[in-house]
Amino acid sequence: MKTRFVFVCLGLLLGRLTFAEDRVFSARIPASLANDNTTLLANQIDLTFHTRKAEAVHDYFSSVLGYETEKIDEGSFRLSINRNMVLSGKPESSDTLSSFVIDFDQESSQDFVQKYADQTGGNRSASKIEPFVSKFIEYPDYAIGFEFMSQVAKRRRGDCTEYAALTTGLSRAMGVPARYIFGLVIISSNDQVQGFGHAWTEQWADNKWEILDAALYGNEFDALYYIPISKLQNEGAGYMLNQLEIIDKFPTELSAIAGIN
Repeated sequence: MKTRFVFVCLGLLLGRLTFAEDRVFSARIPASLANDNTTLLANQIDLTFHTRKAEAVHDYFSSVLGYETEKIDEGSFRLSINRNMVLSGKPESSDTLSSFVIDFDQESSQDFVQKYADQTGGNRSASKIEPFVSKFIEYPDYAIGFEFMSQVAKRRRGDCTEYAALTTGLSRAMGVPARYIFGLVIISSNDQVQGFGHAWTEQWADNKWEILDAALYGNEFDALYYIPISKLQNEGAGYMLNQLEIIDKFPTELSAIAGIN
């Protein structure tokens, strides 16, 4: 029997939520601009990344991910990111296969894939997959925790982790390499900036990775920045340990956020 691990999606569900709503978000990451006059409309931004493990996390971001960083002190470093960052590397065989977590070979997953094929003619593009998954999940909430694709296909509810499971599995079932990404999003809307932990999909198309985020599909933010931290490397029974390793690299705060012209 499969067991589930509760990954608290620090992020938004949220095709249906806005900053104006009085709703409690799980483990929202404190975020602040460099000054009151800062606006986030640039393609690239700088920020200060605060963490209890600055040296190890800084080394991971600079050496493993190849991000542009500058160490500040024992608790923080500067990080420069582009608007739609993706992880490096080409598709691996695991990005095409059904797995313990992305189990698109299960009956409920296959039924979901067939519904998509019937509706779209099996179109493999992000422009079709994102809205289909976004509408398929009827009850966006945090009650479920972390679900496998087959369970999401049955229950049709969940948070960003469930949207990502469906999107990743559907892409693979359509023959397109896809990887399940954990990371951060920075959102600017209505003169507010907020940071969240988040999960989404990267799909290989036209010889490059592109972001598919069914959870945020249809939202119109002033600015949205993705900071991918890691793909889910272990999609087997040990996936929960991999999740903990990734979450350990999340920040305690994001500050001094500023656009780079």
